[in-house]
Amino acid sequence: MIGPNAVNQNQINNFLDTHGIQDDFEYYYDILFQDDSSHIVTHEVIPIEYDVYNKALNIDELLEGLDYEFLTEDFLLKNVQRFTLPPFLAKFNGEHIKPFIIANVYDVGVITIQISLSFDKSSVGTLNTTAPNLVNLEEIQFYKLKNNYSSKDYWIKDKMDEGTVYDVLEYYKNFLTSICGNNNIRKEEEHQIAWVFGDFEINKRPNHIDFVKYNKKFYASYLLNARKDIINRMTSEEIDDTLNNYSINEYRNIHFYCSEFVSLLSFSYSAFHEEAVKLLKDEESELKKEKLYESSLHDLYKDYLLYTKFQFLRYYELTFIKKYFSLKLLYNLSNKSFNTIEEYNSVRQEFNTLKINYDEDILFKSHGSPKDLYSHILSKSGANSILSKVEILLDQTREDVSNIREHNINKSETYILIMTSILTVLLGYQGIKYIVYDFLTNLPYNIGPFFAEHPLRWTIGFWLALCFSMVCLNVFKYKANR
Repeated sequence: MIGPNAVNQNQINNFLDTHGIQDDFEYYYDILFQDDSSHIVTHEVIPIEYDVYNKALNIDELLEGLDYEFLTEDFLLKNVQRFTLPPFLAKFNGEHIKPFIIANVYDVGVITIQISLSFDKSSVGTLNTTAPNLVNLEEIQFYKLKNNYSSKDYWIKDKMDEGTVYDVLEYYKNFLTSICGNNNIRKEEEHQIAWVFGDFEINKRPNHIDFVKYNKKFYASYLLNARKDIINRMTSEEIDDTLNNYSINEYRNIHFYCSEFVSLLSFSYSAFHEEAVKLLKDEESELKKEKLYESSLHDLYKDYLLYTKFQFLRYYELTFIKKYFSLKLLYNLSNKSFNTIEEYNSVRQEFNTLKINYDEDILFKSHGSPKDLYSHILSKSGANSILSKVEILLDQTREDVSNIREHNINKSETYILIMTSILTVLLGYQGIKYIVYDFLTNLPYNIGPFFAEHPLRWTIGFWLALCFSMVCLNVFKYKANR
């Protein structure tokens, strides 16, 4: 028998960690009836993953509608397939987060993993002493990697005390490799971070530019992925230039910025306020009485932001595909030599396919805001710049391949000329002998007797002239090839 004294606190903690009730749920209650003597209350416990699942379905439906509204069906049916992956559990500053994981498979041989996380902060806070991309998560829990899953696998998870988004990304790379049963999936280190900020202080800054200007150092640090000490070295003018250079859209309540490695989408509460107020109209008086009206508005703002951000990030991801594949072609062109026109044509065909399939005039059904947004992101993210470099390199490579091809042809012609000369010299003597003895010596008007006096001399003379001409011809050809 194990007595109480034989059990220490560590054992208790380990037992609770393995078998105890987790705090990965949200608790809601609603008072249905209340008087002086009694009341009726409903209690609702919703696991984090259940809420994530329902919202993930809504996001998938939103993206599906967005794609079919603006993108051509030829692209959607042939070039891309989307999957929603199981979430993970984690905390940020002691609070559970709700992650959404989406994998898109593109026909160019690229799989993207999109990890969406949301954090709540009471204020903007101070600048980070580390790079903003190194967000530290706590109490991370992943499903175990298996080829097939059953319902009981829901309760079995691998745990990490802490980690970054890159640790999460590594798990999902391994997850895709596991479920696909394909060890040939290459884990490319191409990361694009998309930050989304929301200013939800009601009636304080309806014009979002006021919030951005007040926190411009904060915005610059995320756009540049720069630590506090680096941002503090920058002048106010340099920070303003950074925001202006990376700005794509600056509406009254939505700002969108994009650099070569980061995009930043920022909202004011006023972007969603009118819709949120309408939605709570029937419950407004009761919520205000319970002092829950403002928090309910905040919850709706976050839901609207969640769905709205995917409308922007969908086109950002398309530019990432074009940029990534252009970069891959650029690396291949810089590291690989092409010796044949077939090798060049193969790469050129890949480039033309990418350029055509992801061209805005072909990708989108019609002109409008999504197409303009896609075009602006292509420019700001550096995708167009890389594409131009690839095109210049391909043109230069074409010239190199043509030169190599011409050189090879000339070498072949030289070899042919040498062999022809040898055969001409070897066989020419017999031919010249035949001409002198059987033809020239029999000519009339004293011409025949002239050659008949020394036929062997004339044969050797003509043959030496032939040899000399063949040598001169080969020398001229060799000098021309050099």
